[in-house]
Amino acid sequence: MQRLEWLLQRAAERRGKPRDEATTGEAIADTVAAVAAAAADASRLGFDTVEIHGAHGYLIDQFFWSGTNKRTDLYGGATLKERSRFASEIVAATPRRWVPTFRSSSA
Repeated sequence: MQRLEWLLQRAAERRGKPRDEATTGEAIADTVAAVAAAAADASRLGFDTVEIHGAHGYLIDQFFWSGTNKRTDLYGGATLKERSRFASEIVAATPRRWVPTFRSSSA
């Protein structure tokens, strides 16, 4: 019961306050580099493919939607094209070995 009380108190304290802070440009660049490095590692280890998951509320998906992407910098905007910059940078940074086989899939 103590855990539930703590959670309720924490929720009450957060009410009316922003849930999160926007990721910094430096952190975005680090994330793009990390995804590219992971894809390069997968290639080096002999994997046939990599999956860049950009749906279902995960990080990339959060940039696509105007409801979750309130940014006013290069990674935000009124259109999906503007809000797709993060995903585009990840795909562009992915090692060339994977780019020719890139395809979209749905779960």
